[in-house]
Amino acid sequence: MVVLYIMTYDCNLRCKYCDIIKTKNNISSNVIEQSFKFISSLKFKIEEVKFFWWEPLLMKKDIEYIINNIPLKEVDYFITTNATLIDDRFMDFAKEHDIKLTFSIDWDKNTTSLNRKESWKKEVYDIVLKNTIQYSPFIRINMVITSTTAKYMVENFNFLYAHWVRNFNFLPEYWSNWTKEWLKDLALGFKEILELYSNWKKFSLINIENYQELPFFNLWIIIDTDGKIYWTNHILSWHFWKHKKELEIWDVFNGLKFDISDRGFAQQYIKKLDFINHTNYSSSIIRSVEYIDSILNNFVNNFQNLK
Repeated sequence: MVVLYIMTYDCNLRCKYCDIIKTKNNISSNVIEQSFKFISSLKFKIEEVKFFWWEPLLMKKDIEYIINNIPLKEVDYFITTNATLIDDRFMDFAKEHDIKLTFSIDWDKNTTSLNRKESWKKEVYDIVLKNTIQYSPFIRINMVITSTTAKYMVENFNFLYAHWVRNFNFLPEYWSNWTKEWLKDLALGFKEILELYSNWKKFSLINIENYQELPFFNLWIIIDTDGKIYWTNHILSWHFWKHKKELEIWDVFNGLKFDISDRGFAQQYIKKLDFINHTNYSSSIIRSVEYIDSILNNFVNNFQNLK
């Protein structure tokens, strides 16, 4: 089972493909302490603790406190960051605790600028690229592929590879309407990257470890900044905020209201999520997501067969 902490609703960047509402809402020390008691009360094993969405490193000290004090042993830690707030001290902490650290960098400067609003300035990109090059042997890269950047996939992959990046997570933009041409660009880009791997075999695919049997969403224990607990990352998107109450499974102060290890409850929760998806998105976007998911899964399966 995975626990994901929402540390803040704030971010120092504004990316066009991110549909998460930004507010200055941070997790409190009280919620953190109560989360330790909640985690201690669980009767199933927690294998991973994740920090991402918004910009978690705005809350560096709190992340360090959680990792140093959480009542868990033999657990893997994951942080996904836009890499603007990385420094040597935090990298030393990450290495000491064997944190799997993922930087979000879309590709080269020109392609990245297609997905960024006015707040994405030249100096910000330079900081991210500098940190990527400096720490490339240790980090992984989260590469968001939008409909407008899919046709540049291979040249941008080569750009990052040339800067010593060797651990890649490819993340197509799911909840938007892709045309047939854009989907062809996506499929062709993955095909060419597979060909590069068959020749080199010198990079890893993080998508393999993130593979989920369920399309469109992950079933993780999400601890919100106010201590409320959800079992889906859907609540991070503004599309689903109006459904937060019905998706809540209790809070860190009172524990779980439902037995999430029960198969019957899991099936009902998944059914509810599926209904919410179809309520909030048009049939054309749902179809688009299905095509994107199929293309990505085909790429991951073919990559595994080449290993």
